[in-house]
Amino acid sequence: MSELQGTSDRAHQDFLAVGVTKFCQTYISVGCKSDVVSNNLSETFNGYILKARGKLIIDMLEDIRRMLMARMYEKRELMLKNNDTICPSIRKKLEENNEETRYCHVTPAGNMKYEVQELDKSNDPDKYVDDYYKRDTYLKTYDLMLQPLIGKDTWPEVDGPHVFPPPIKKMPSRPKKKRRRDVHEDETGTRLSRGGLVITCQICFQDDHNRRSCPLRGHPSSTQSQGGDNEPRMSDQRTSKQGAKQGRFNIKEW
Repeated sequence: MSELQGTSDRAHQDFLAVGVTKFCQTYISVGCKSDVVSNNLSETFNGYILKARGKLIIDMLEDIRRMLMARMYEKRELMLKNNDTICPSIRKKLEENNEETRYCHVTPAGNMKYEVQELDKSNDPDKYVDDYYKRDTYLKTYDLMLQPLIGKDTWPEVDGPHVFPPPIKKMPSRPKKKRRRDVHEDETGTRLSRGGLVITCQICFQDDHNRRSCPLRGHPSSTQSQGGDNEPRMSDQRTSKQGAKQGRFNIKEW
């Protein structure tokens, strides 16, 4: 701090006004306050503003501002309705741990010998909860509010050249909307897998292949069985579509 004061007295006064405990490494706690160890905050925020990211810059910023303003209000009102001194999610974990302490934990050792462990029930778990998870700390986070603004139609016009968006350049492939997931994250797709479905050929009525790869494709007997044409009848096509909607592909059952 003496070196900082020698360099800039104004910066030294600003740091003292903020408080030494806010920026000095000596006063920073090394204890982890959250189980999130990766940069999920920015990834979650990018997913939160997914719809707004496709708009122009002004409209995008306005949508983000309104979303944050409503979110801060909802979080603040939600915690004001809670009379507990601990946040609801942390209280739920404490109740689950208390439920486990009701039973003894048995560990087998062999030769009909077991180790029985009884957890301590004498201490109150609430006193071990850090202030980081308390209701007062949560309310301090959402204490300030974003002030509503007037519409952009009433904004004053400024002198100077108009700023136009850059020309649209169509990029190859379809634009990506989802964020890139990490290697340890699970893919949560919405498309149903076709695994486990039985596909039956419409020519030989055998399983494990379709009519395109059928060895009897183009054979005279298969042409005769299909009514003189390699294409399936309209009734078969309608039946096939109905069976596909119900997840069945076995024509033998139809």
